[in-house]
Amino acid sequence: MELLSRVRFPLAALLKVLNLMIFSGVRIEKLVEAKEISIDPFNTANLRDASYTFTLDERMKILKNVPFLDARHDPEFDEFRISADGYVIQPDAFVVGFTREHVTLNGKYACLLSNRSSLAQMGLNTILDSTLAEPSTDGNFALEIYNAGSNPIKLFSGMAIVKGIFFEVV
Repeated sequence: MELLSRVRFPLAALLKVLNLMIFSGVRIEKLVEAKEISIDPFNTANLRDASYTFTLDERMKILKNVPFLDARHDPEFDEFRISADGYVIQPDAFVVGFTREHVTLNGKYACLLSNRSSLAQMGLNTILDSTLAEPSTDGNFALEIYNAGSNPIKLFSGMAIVKGIFFEVV
C-alpha cells in the first residue's frame, strides 16, 4: 500500500487494484428504472458503455477575495449563475460548480467521478478532491473546476462536465 500512496494511478488501474466490478451503462439504466439509484434528471443519451455523463448546472460559486484563507474555517463564496452566453474561466482560475443531476445512491452503491478527457485536453480539471461519492450520497455533486491551461475556457450550463462510474459496495 505504501507504493499506492506514492504513485498516481489512472482510474482504471485503481479499480483493478481494488478488485471492483463497475456497472455497464445497461446496468446503470436498469438500476435507475428499478429505483435502486436515482439520477434526476436522467437522460439515456448520457449513458456510456461503463459510465454516466453528468452535466453542469447553472449554479456556480467563486471564493471571496480575502487577504488569506484560514483552513480551520469554511471559506466564504460569492454565488452566481451561468448566463445563456456562458461563463469564461480564465487560466489559473478556480470556481466551484455543480452537476445538474441530483443523485441518490441508496446505501448500496458508490460512484467514482472522473474528468472527461476532452475537457482535460483543454487544461480543464473538474475534480480536485476525492472522486468518491459515498453510498449515503443524496444531492448534486460539487465540482472543483480549475483551468490549468493557457487559454480561457467557456463553460455552459448543460454541457457534459464529468463522468460517473458506478459500482456496488460489498
